[in-house]
Amino acid sequence: IMSSILKVDQLQDSGGNALITSDGSGNLTVNAAGLKNTPAFYAYPSGDQTITSGTWTKITLNTELYDTDNAFDSTTNYRFTVPTGKGGKYFFSSNFIIDNMADGNVVDGRIYINGSAINRTYSRSMVSSTGNAVFAPINYVTDLNAGDYVEHYARHTRGANRDLLAGYTYFAGYRLIGA
Repeated sequence: IMSSILKVDQLQDSGGNALITSDGSGNLTVNAAGLKNTPAFYAYPSGDQTITSGTWTKITLNTELYDTDNAFDSTTNYRFTVPTGKGGKYFFSSNFIIDNMADGNVVDGRIYINGSAINRTYSRSMVSSTGNAVFAPINYVTDLNAGDYVEHYARHTRGANRDLLAGYTYFAGYRLIGA
C-alpha cells in the first residue's frame, strides 16, 4: 500500500485567488466565493407595533442589520424576495414577543410564502399567568424560486390590542450552500 502526503500553505485557483489557506497549525480558511450563504438578511422593527386581537398581522420590519443582495423590502412590503438566479433551499428564523398577555391566551407566529400561510411554520405559545410577555419563535427550511417572497406574521388572542415588542422581534434568512 502506497500513501502520499501533500503539504501546502495555500490552494489557489487558476487565476491566483486563494481558495484554502492554512496557518500551519491546523487552522484553515476557506475563501471560495461559491461557498457563501447568500442572499442573507436580518430585519427588525424600529419600534413597537400594535397587534389587533385575533387578526393575522404582517410584522413591520422596517430596519435592516444586513441585506447582502438588497432582497429585503424594509420600506413598503416588509418581505424578502428571492433575487433572479438565486433560487434554492433557504433557512428562515424569526421571533417576536407580545407583552401583557392574560392567563390562557395564546400568541401565534407564521411565515407566509407568496401570500399564503405555511402551516409547517406555525408557532404557538400559551400564557401561564396574566401580565407575562409571550414569544413565538420559528425556524424553517424550504425550497424557493426566483421571485418568491416570504413574510412574517403575528396574532394573539388577548381580546384587546397588544404591543409586539421591537427589542425582541426579528426575521432573518439565508440561502443554504450545498443543498
